[in-house]
Amino acid sequence: MPNTLIHLGVQSLVSKAIFPKIDIRLVFLSCVIPDFPWIIQRAIHAIDPDIDRIDLFLRSNVQASLIFSLIFCFAISTLAFRRRLSFLILASGCIFHLLLDATQIKWGHGILLFAPFNWDLLSFSWLWPEHNIFTLLSFLSLFFVFWSWHRLHFTPLLAPLRIKRLSAAIVALLIYFLAPGFFTESLHQSNSLQTQTIANLKAHSGQEILLDRTPLVQLENGNTSVRLENGNKIQLSGIIKETTGLVSIRGIIIDQHRINVVEIHAHPPFLRIFWSLLGLCLTCLIFIHSFKKGIFEKT
Repeated sequence: MPNTLIHLGVQSLVSKAIFPKIDIRLVFLSCVIPDFPWIIQRAIHAIDPDIDRIDLFLRSNVQASLIFSLIFCFAISTLAFRRRLSFLILASGCIFHLLLDATQIKWGHGILLFAPFNWDLLSFSWLWPEHNIFTLLSFLSLFFVFWSWHRLHFTPLLAPLRIKRLSAAIVALLIYFLAPGFFTESLHQSNSLQTQTIANLKAHSGQEILLDRTPLVQLENGNTSVRLENGNKIQLSGIIKETTGLVSIRGIIIDQHRINVVEIHAHPPFLRIFWSLLGLCLTCLIFIHSFKKGIFEKT
């Protein structure tokens, strides 16, 4: 998926071109909503390294799907000054975000546009995340975000709190956080994300396996391994040019201990996470500034 800063720049630029008077803060928020589950996943991994990684991975994918992103949009728009308009902006931004994610090459991954009714992954797979086009878009997006912030009119975003609105928002958030757990087994059984394959490599010997942005690990015996989504390490053989860092791998499962690498792609360390953290920090600063200016409609 493109880094957060690209989402902020590209989505806000397109939104401004179509709707010149749109509140850019809502567009910025819509850029972040589909990524909330992955931010939460990273935090949980840091707090509890021994957590069931596969279950959390499945839950995060369900929660990042379009329908759950729209539920989150509904929760926020319920509290907004202009509810219908806010929901429309947030929802369209989430759809744009997911489609933009699908443009990048992510072996074995994609977006769940029709979950939980269909677990097929959508991926256009046009460019790698570190392609020069995305680097250029990152710098242009940084400029556009600062330009938008400078020209921002801090009008109220949220209506005065009412019990009915607050109750509806709480119910929607409870659905957003709790309901994905009911669909993780269905996603697992579909094997769209290869979780069944990873859980039982021996039963899938001879089959293809795709790994996205997984860290290479050097074993004490000099061999190279990678860490799977379940946290287990598996030895690599075949085409191995890199010794450390994040890599994407297309390979064939030999047995439960080895993968024969057919194709490997190295990802520059820290590049994507730098741009994403910068985008998230700018979004937080803009909303902190909004709260200082007054984010609620005055009664």
